[in-house]
Amino acid sequence: MGRLTLIAWVLVAAPATAVPPSVLVEETTHYFAGEKEAARVFMGVGAMSLAAGTALAFQDDRVAYHSAWPMLGVGLVEALAVVILEATTDAQVGRLLDQIGTDPEGFRQAELTRMRRVDWEFTALLWLEGVLAAGGIAMAIAGEMEDIEPLAGVGYSLTAQSAVMFCFDMILFDHAKAYTAGIGGQF
Repeated sequence: MGRLTLIAWVLVAAPATAVPPSVLVEETTHYFAGEKEAARVFMGVGAMSLAAGTALAFQDDRVAYHSAWPMLGVGLVEALAVVILEATTDAQVGRLLDQIGTDPEGFRQAELTRMRRVDWEFTALLWLEGVLAAGGIAMAIAGEMEDIEPLAGVGYSLTAQSAVMFCFDMILFDHAKAYTAGIGGQF
């Protein structure tokens, strides 16, 4: 009985298998390369939003005209997000790779903590985008039924932007989960 207790204690108390630094480097560089690639796609989405918003703003149709402004606003936010990501990612990766070189386990623990926060943020963002899409649908229906063109226009634009962002963020969320699993040693 004493040996079984000792074996069970050793198995429970044993530290998790360390992830080799080479795997941490590979996972980190792959993750952030994917983030930068996604940023380029996101810039395209922002550019399309800006182009569509500009075209809608010059339409004679009042519903289309009112669809323009949320489209332009979201397109601007999308473009600015990419500029910020592009400006900060290389330095962030450099710091992380330096930390892997000096303290791989400290890196892993800190990055797992950060990625748990990212997981929560993505979950909240996806819920928000779903609620915004549903709200946009409700606005578009109410605007059409009551002949309130600004409400319908904003509703259409909000629905379109939220649906596109929801799909894009789902892909990024899966990418983040794969990175978290990789640095956590769950291959």
